[in-house]
Amino acid sequence: MKHLSETEKQQLSQAINDIEKNTDGEFIAVIARESDDYLYIPILCAALISMLVSGVLVWANTAESGAFIYSVQVIVFLGLTVLFRFPMLKLALIPREVKQHRASRKAHELFFLEGLHLTEGRHGIMLFVSVAEKYVEVIADQGISGRVEQAVWDNVVLRFSECLKQGRVYEGYRLAISECGDVLARHCPAKNREKNEIPNHLIEL
Repeated sequence: MKHLSETEKQQLSQAINDIEKNTDGEFIAVIARESDDYLYIPILCAALISMLVSGVLVWANTAESGAFIYSVQVIVFLGLTVLFRFPMLKLALIPREVKQHRASRKAHELFFLEGLHLTEGRHGIMLFVSVAEKYVEVIADQGISGRVEQAVWDNVVLRFSECLKQGRVYEGYRLAISECGDVLARHCPAKNREKNEIPNHLIEL
């Protein structure tokens, strides 16, 4: 599923370039289709339901043979395994807490993989969005997080999350990038912009 057009991606990358002209901080924006394949959950649910079906057949004292009941169990398991791989059904099976945890873990992994914790002055910020989980997080390194109240990032996340629920991904990004840029410019103004430690672009996963 495409959430951003090529034109919108270019515009967002340009917006990131623009905000970094006013700050010595480093900013990365990430959009992920989903944060995990959740492969085990559809398989687990299919296995549980297939066992329940065979259990019901045995409990009902059907005259069917054990081989027939086993065949039904296998067919149900295979059919549900395929069915539950459809994104909408798969995500509906997964508890919200699990989706939120997986998305947050993915965000923090990327923060370190992209080297935002290694920037001079520790002024790195990452805006992470996982569309399938409708998850948004702003991660700020210690050089900037100590100067900014958590409520500021919470408000950015809240506004973006509302846009995400309504399918307005691009609008949410533009607003969040602008707000993060304002924070960086205020607390980490540009003094040495000749040194760009991390490429300015939108990362897609």
